[in-house]
Amino acid sequence: MLADQVPFSVKAIKDTLYGPDQDILVTELDRSAPLLHLQEIIMDFLDSENVIMKNPRFHRDGFSPHVSVYGSRRVNVGDEVLIDHVLFASKVSPDEASNTKILVKILFKG
Repeated sequence: MLADQVPFSVKAIKDTLYGPDQDILVTELDRSAPLLHLQEIIMDFLDSENVIMKNPRFHRDGFSPHVSVYGSRRVNVGDEVLIDHVLFASKVSPDEASNTKILVKILFKG
């Protein structure tokens, strides 16, 4: 499904707060055509495989691309973010604070 995907850049557009308590700082990315197309390809594949998503409201029309802020490790508004791979991951437990397990990493051509 991603055999012909090439890397592309997306601009960081604003800082905002996410999470149930609106207390997790993230930097949102532009919903650019290449990023939305990539998300559509991935969602179509997952749908075809009958994957059940924990929070489907955050996919397709609810897709809100962002980068989490980890102290000084962050993306700043105005930065270009290179999208050169995707990770498929799963929560280790249903607990919101749990770690995730990386299932597969797919590097794009380029």
